[in-house]
Amino acid sequence: MKIHLQQALPPTVLLSLLLAFPALAEWELVWNDEFDGSGPLDQSKWNFETFEPGANNNELQKYTFNRPENCRRENGILILEGRRDWWFDSGNGNTYEYTSARIQTAGKFNIKYGKIEVRALMPWANGAWPAFWMMPQHGLYGGWPNSGEIDILEYVGWDNDIAHVNAHTQDHNFLLGTNYGWSGYIGNLENSYHTYAVEWWHDRINFFIDGVYRYGFDNEGTGPGQWPFNSEFFIILNHAIGGDWGGVMGIDTNAYDTTGDNYGVGYFIDYVRAYKWNWPDHDIPAHVEAEHYEGYNGDIREEKSTDLGEGWSVGYIDTGDFMKYTFNIPVTGWYQVDYRIASDGGGGVLTLGKDGTDIQQTPIPDTNGWQNWQTITDTVWLEAGTQTFDIYATAGGWNLNHFKIHNAAPATHYEAEYYESSFGVQAEQTSDNTGGLNLGFIDEGDYMTYLVDVPTAGTHQISYRLASLNGGGILTLGKDGNDIKQTPVPATGDWQNWQTITDTVVLEEGTQYLTLFATIGGWNINWWRLEPNLTDYETWEAHYQISGSGPTANNDSDNKNNAHEYFFGTNPTSSSHNPDRLPTAAFHSTSHNTYPQLTFTRRLNATNVTYTIETSQNLTHWDPCLHQDNANTAHTYTLLSESDDLGDGSQSVTLHYNQNLSQLPPGPFFFRIRAQEQP
Repeated sequence: MKIHLQQALPPTVLLSLLLAFPALAEWELVWNDEFDGSGPLDQSKWNFETFEPGANNNELQKYTFNRPENCRRENGILILEGRRDWWFDSGNGNTYEYTSARIQTAGKFNIKYGKIEVRALMPWANGAWPAFWMMPQHGLYGGWPNSGEIDILEYVGWDNDIAHVNAHTQDHNFLLGTNYGWSGYIGNLENSYHTYAVEWWHDRINFFIDGVYRYGFDNEGTGPGQWPFNSEFFIILNHAIGGDWGGVMGIDTNAYDTTGDNYGVGYFIDYVRAYKWNWPDHDIPAHVEAEHYEGYNGDIREEKSTDLGEGWSVGYIDTGDFMKYTFNIPVTGWYQVDYRIASDGGGGVLTLGKDGTDIQQTPIPDTNGWQNWQTITDTVWLEAGTQTFDIYATAGGWNLNHFKIHNAAPATHYEAEYYESSFGVQAEQTSDNTGGLNLGFIDEGDYMTYLVDVPTAGTHQISYRLASLNGGGILTLGKDGNDIKQTPVPATGDWQNWQTITDTVVLEEGTQYLTLFATIGGWNINWWRLEPNLTDYETWEAHYQISGSGPTANNDSDNKNNAHEYFFGTNPTSSSHNPDRLPTAAFHSTSHNTYPQLTFTRRLNATNVTYTIETSQNLTHWDPCLHQDNANTAHTYTLLSESDDLGDGSQSVTLHYNQNLSQLPPGPFFFRIRAQEQP
């Protein structure tokens, strides 16, 4: 018995579906075709493919172009009708015994990762071989099966009520008998509508029928032979007849025969929908995994990371590529961004941008390998509000594991162009290593005024980032028309040869306007900063409510308030890193990555601060790491070196962890440094 083509979808079934649809709150609908109404296919969304018989899998049908007998919308249902109608093609003069339709979205809709779903009723006759599947838009790894195939649904009419899902790769495909796949009884596939979906992530692919998980497989991180599913794919719907699989039990010619007023065999599709995961907006402080982007450009690819904590990183980042992320910025001001990057050669430039405008460019150093990870830090000025930022490759050649945005250490750093008022100066692109803008064309009498919050009165160190072709200028720091300190400007050799010069000034406490005045011009300025000459940072930290002694806040949410501990960038859960206490920290290891070492710098004049090394494997329980030179036991370290004064009141310290990492249980391994004020 044939199913009449107009018996498509009972209205009560459609109503229940629409009522259930809002429950998919975690997924954001990005593309769909509901096939509403009646008439031809919407070719703004779909392409026809017109393969000849035998072109694919020895199938019998000729796929026709926009022929209503084979493809049409009818009362809100798309019908792909297979027919034995001996159709004469006036275009080429051939007559075809079997006709059908195959449509796809290549170039009109492509998707990388997401949920792709169809609601459909299967054709019932022997010989029917309908499918809902996906193929790569760009064959990054070569022809089939090297670049991948995702079969969300396959059905053969001779195997009643059995649904099939499959995926094919170079190492896993049906020719080798190693394809990823599942077959199972569902029931009533030819008499009622069912939903078939795939949830495709960077690390796994899961198949669902009627919302029930049926099968899945993981990205093993071994390369494209196992996992080529890291590029854009397009959607395909087709109704094949016969072929290597569909025709195993023969063809029901009576079912497909359209002699007289008979219909062929219909493959009925209620809708096709595609969703992207709606990642939540990130609050500050934020720790963001690079692979959790909301939008992207370029052939970026996720890969397993060997960084601490393992997980996934984003690689193959070329010039012009970008990833998008959304943040809730609480207040306008300075924020610190910590990027976890790796680069084999360096020379890249990571740009934080918004709406096509650069906010800050950060040079990428050479870390000596694509999986040798290093944290680089920059300071950016961000406006309050919910907004989407780009991490853009002004120059590529780097990988990104994660990044953090948090309140900057004391707001003493001022980009020159962020003045409250000025006279006579002009902004220009800078060649300094931070990128961005500097101020130039500074002549005698020109000035810039800044709103500055000085937390404590007394002597401060002031640093200016300057360039001057011939020198001889004088930069005067002033307030309310009165000079506070005049600083001579040396010759740096060129208008874009940058040098940091320092001086000391005495400032009053409180919010105030300070002016940089050109008593004598002839210099450019990129930035300037203030730092109090204090050995006790308690007042400084309390004023800015950053982690450390004094405040009772619990910024890193570990149930210990900041009066007892202080975390730095070496702790992945830290929400505030103070460069005045610990300017830099870096991990490295001995040969074969067996005995990790930690190098950091610390203030020499912070005599009332005790530094303690601790280790953890779960970021919850921490064990003290004791100084015990040349030991071989867990939770001990050897002090390898302590440098002299580096010239800025700090010293460099290198520690060697005494236990071979191969002796530890599997899983991540973390260091942290705890600095505690003494009473």
